[in-house]
Amino acid sequence: MRADLSLIRNYGIHIQDLPLLCRGLLDRSDEGVTSAALIFAEEQMQACATERAAARDSAASRKRPPHKPSGENLGAAWRGQHA
Repeated sequence: MRADLSLIRNYGIHIQDLPLLCRGLLDRSDEGVTSAALIFAEEQMQACATERAAARDSAASRKRPPHKPSGENLGAAWRGQHA
């Protein structure tokens, strides 16, 4: 298995993720083909980067906005009561 390590930086792939991505490439390769070397090419890196960007965007869209308290009595508990 070969991969161009200078390209993974361009696509935002962490070095720790590379073994799992290479294993996925091996799983997707044809069972009958027995080649001496497989290459994790730029096309697969680009596909991985677009999949991760889509997953990140999907997660961001599902994220709930932070709860904002109403401004009516904001801080009244620690300010005390004024006459």
